[in-house]
Amino acid sequence: MPLPIAHSAAGLAGYLTFKKRTPDSSPKQELLLVGLCLFLANLPDLDFIPGFLCGEPGRFHHGPSHSLVVGLVGALIFYRFACYWLTGISKKRIFACCLVSLLSHLVLDYFSADTSKPFGVPLFWPFDTEYYMSPFPLFRDVQRNQDTLGTFFSTIINTNNAWGIAVESLFSGTILFALFAFKRRSNRVLSLSLFLLSILCGLFYYSLQIKPNLI
Repeated sequence: MPLPIAHSAAGLAGYLTFKKRTPDSSPKQELLLVGLCLFLANLPDLDFIPGFLCGEPGRFHHGPSHSLVVGLVGALIFYRFACYWLTGISKKRIFACCLVSLLSHLVLDYFSADTSKPFGVPLFWPFDTEYYMSPFPLFRDVQRNQDTLGTFFSTIINTNNAWGIAVESLFSGTILFALFAFKRRSNRVLSLSLFLLSILCGLFYYSLQIKPNLI
């Protein structure tokens, strides 16, 4: 499943998608909204915490926190709290950012390779306990031993995961440069330059994706 690199890029993309050309709030509030988007984009992976506490890091990972129902409820909860802090930003924009950022985590995990049971994510929990995974993954799986705290930290640093960092960085560049190009389309030279960078990142991303998994 993706590392925080791709998830954070998706959260930032969610913020940029709904960012207004003319700011409707102070820079401080915009920064808080960016932070919220980044946090929500990685939130489902906090299911590692109870596993860490009981000495089995992967025990609860990819459980109900990776379902659409929990994602929607979580987006609503954080939206309600954010409205009290981000009073200068429209509620529609806050809700859109919360929803897209949080659900982006499920989408990226679905489009990722998974080599440990249960394979995939329980998208429709609690109505369906089946786990789902795309047959066309965008990311390689993160290789680690989740049985104990010791093996988790000692096995997470390896060649496969280093390759995954490169893949996710290029994926992030592809989507973010494309978004910046669209947002700056009034400046044709800058927009074209950003678009070309997006294409370049995409080509390198593809070339690394077709590399076999390194164990």
